[in-house]
Amino acid sequence: MNGSVRIKNVKYTAGLSNASSEEYHKFTQLFFGEVRKSLPLNRLQEMDLGLIKMLITSITNGSIVVDFDLLTAKDLAIHSLSTAFQDVFKNSSYFTVDNNGFSIRDYDECERKEDDCSPDASCHNTYGSYRCSCNEGFADLDSERPGRNCEAFPLSHGPTTAHGKHVGSTASPVTRPHASAPTENSSAAKTKAKEDAMFSSTAMPRASTASVSNARSSPHVTISPLTKASHGMSIKDAVRVFCETEKIVIA
Repeated sequence: MNGSVRIKNVKYTAGLSNASSEEYHKFTQLFFGEVRKSLPLNRLQEMDLGLIKMLITSITNGSIVVDFDLLTAKDLAIHSLSTAFQDVFKNSSYFTVDNNGFSIRDYDECERKEDDCSPDASCHNTYGSYRCSCNEGFADLDSERPGRNCEAFPLSHGPTTAHGKHVGSTASPVTRPHASAPTENSSAAKTKAKEDAMFSSTAMPRASTASVSNARSSPHVTISPLTKASHGMSIKDAVRVFCETEKIVIA
């Protein structure tokens, strides 16, 4: 924290602006002595243990304005500490303090670059202290002291979308040509060719010569011995001729 107090009963001199002057040293001794005399016992003990440090940063004109810093341990109650130092100057037996010219403000370590956050972390000022947090895209490797040891996440391979999702290559579906369904004509042609092949490989039985001689002659029927079907004749035609032949022979 840092503070400022305006003391009305002390006149400003040029020597007070020089930290190495005797006048400066005499005033600071008087100032710190008055603070110690007015502090509560518990706060005085904390100062003796080094848990609280008060440093004068400047002395300026008007009657006299003293700027100071209060450095404290992180586990101290900052609000009660601030109240204790306000009471010191209000209850001082030596200094006459302008109540409107007194303030204790939070000391911004982040703004003054006095933090120990990682270069890959952000500093967030808090009342009486500060905190660190790793930036987006960085992992915090020290849970006890956040924001001090940050490591970047491994880079993902391949392009990503705005939402961080990977964009994979999308292959077009392979369309294989389908065999067209056979038409009725081509199906019938294949069936006929199969029947012709079956018939051509089987020799038809010869009609008995004796039977043929007993058959009645017919001027419209000419009986020829059948050994193989002609290549142009289907099995249905062959069966019909065969049946006609048998009918003639039987008759």
